Amino acid sequence: MDAQLGSDLPTRSVRIDEACAEVLKDFIALAERRNIQLECDLEEEAVKSDEVALQTLLRNLVSNAKTCTSDAGLIRIATTREERNPLLSVEGSDIGIPCSEREHVLRRLYRGAGQAGTGVGLGLAIVARIADAQRTTMSLRDSCFGGLRVEMRFEPMT
Repeated sequence: MDAQLGSDLPTRSVRIDEACAEVLKDFIALAERRNIQLECDLEEEAVKSDEVALQTLLRNLVSNAKTCTSDAGLIRIATTREERNPLLSVEGSDIGIPCSEREHVLRRLYRGAGQAGTGVGLGLAIVARIADAQRTTMSLRDSCFGGLRVEMRFEPMT
């Protein structure tokens, strides 16, 4: 997939809710063991995407949230619409990322100061590259749950 990320990915109509359901299958058992609440508020929303790329993007976002969320925490995945644009958000009660480091975590192999977890600093960098290849806007914000909120704003379906 990495060779494709330098150029635009082929896109078609892909349902976010179905892609999320597929990805979350891999995380349910671990979430239950760690007593992490997975909260999903997913509307039947289709986006222009490459299906494998969208699942990779989702898998990395949920994995990143899981790695940074302590036992008995919360991870919330939701879709909404902002004007005509489908919006996907993944957020948690994790440790968050300081504003001063948010631009840096989108670079490969960057790990923030005092960052817990077992990651090597690739997850958000991969998400950023997929988003860029699909003309999807990515933003990092504070979550109302205390951690990080990652928002993906997709192009509207025409």
